[in-house]
Amino acid sequence: MAEGGEPVDTGATPTDPPPTSTSSSTDEPTVKSPVREDDPKGSELENDGSVEEEEGWDQEYERVKDKPCRVTELEVKGFQRTKPDVVGRELEEVRNATNLDEVKDELVKVIEAFEEMEVFKEIDVSLVEPLEDTPESCRVEFLVEEWPIFHGKASTFVQRNQGGVEGYLGIRNYFGRAERFRLSAECGSERSTEYALEYFKPRVKGLPWSFDTRIFNNHHSCLTYSSFVEKLRGVSVGLRSSGGMHSLRYELGWQHIIDPTNLASQPIQNQLGHKLRSAVSYTFLYNEIHPMIARPQSGFAARWHSELGGLHPSSQVSKYMKHRGDAEVAWPILPWASVSLSVAAGVMLPVGEGYMNKTTNISDRFFLGGIDSLRGFKYRGCGPSAPCRTVPDEEGRRRPEQQRRDTLGGDLLSALTCSLNFDLPGTAFKYAGIYGHVFCNVGNTMPLTGTNLSLKQSIRDFSSTYRSSAGLGLVWPTGWGTLEVNYVLPITHSPHDRLHQGLQLGFAAKVFHS
Repeated sequence: MAEGGEPVDTGATPTDPPPTSTSSSTDEPTVKSPVREDDPKGSELENDGSVEEEEGWDQEYERVKDKPCRVTELEVKGFQRTKPDVVGRELEEVRNATNLDEVKDELVKVIEAFEEMEVFKEIDVSLVEPLEDTPESCRVEFLVEEWPIFHGKASTFVQRNQGGVEGYLGIRNYFGRAERFRLSAECGSERSTEYALEYFKPRVKGLPWSFDTRIFNNHHSCLTYSSFVEKLRGVSVGLRSSGGMHSLRYELGWQHIIDPTNLASQPIQNQLGHKLRSAVSYTFLYNEIHPMIARPQSGFAARWHSELGGLHPSSQVSKYMKHRGDAEVAWPILPWASVSLSVAAGVMLPVGEGYMNKTTNISDRFFLGGIDSLRGFKYRGCGPSAPCRTVPDEEGRRRPEQQRRDTLGGDLLSALTCSLNFDLPGTAFKYAGIYGHVFCNVGNTMPLTGTNLSLKQSIRDFSSTYRSSAGLGLVWPTGWGTLEVNYVLPITHSPHDRLHQGLQLGFAAKVFHS
């Protein structure tokens, strides 16, 4: 291989393969239909409009795919900043292919690797007919176009219980090693902000793992459901496998929890102050729900997250372990309807002597309520809570009926959702991907430690205080989650839960998203 289009003879021995072509003009390269090298116009079969010719071409490929074929020349044109060895190491296995089908499979893997690197805007790959004196050889030609160095984006978002704006400015492949630098900012309507400087390196040393490091400054306001604001500054480093099935991350930061209202409940006041955050986490992700962005019709998805916190020798740093699992299964019952069942379970416990008398950090706990977890309740509006301090009125009286409550979250989580999903009549709904659903939600969360109750008693109370709701509505799926408009009726709840009976509009972010 050589830069600028100079062919390199690999010395391989050589069938007469029907040439194939793969192409991409976006960040997601795709494999296109074969191209006839003997056609002077280079017309593609998919543009010919003849089903018979396509079937004949497929039959011809099936006939010759297992015949001996070696790649003797690799010609690459179009890369300017990218270092030749970055491209070359992804092509090594192509040279080891021994027949046409193996060559095709290896080229598809190369396309996937280039897609993951996000270096090339356009990729064209073709197999060229061999010379008559070397019938068992072929030549691979690459034509690539790199993305510009500088790039950016600005957009609006809906996340948790707030909307906002976000944007970033980035530098891509400046040193030619497929690296990316990004400066990002996010501002929410509830006065939450996030700023970060990120470095990302895909396919480290040609391996199917990506490395990233991030310096961040977050200001997360929780005042809509509890009287505290979390400030977190720090750095994180992570490794992620290709496709995002496995990821490992370490985070080191300085956390500051404050009460800007001066009305926080006693449990929140006990959490105020500075803390060192040091935690390592592992995430497993599997998603075979089909289709990805539409009404779920079939498949299975699962996500597992484990976290170990307090990785510091000081006894002043709270040590804990946290685990959460999510799963969803969908199956069709009619051509226009399907059933989906999703479950979530989690547990969090302090680590060390006397752990039952310790309390967990409120920002790490599990919360329930809202479109994304338990419909029929306000965002993070169900579960344990505590009364805030009241402000005397003009006559010096305190009115308990006007007393606000802080949601406290829990150390134990359980939730289940069952939905009947169905297509809606009309081409407009079908074109937009909007579908209807009838659902039932059940869930609960509560603390396990620091309550003066035994673990057995806490679990018994947990099983007897489940919340539930049912309803129907419209769902608009997107690449980031679902926008829902529902009519919901809470069925069981506790006295201090914040209900949302009737029409409920909200956005639920994707759980099974890498």
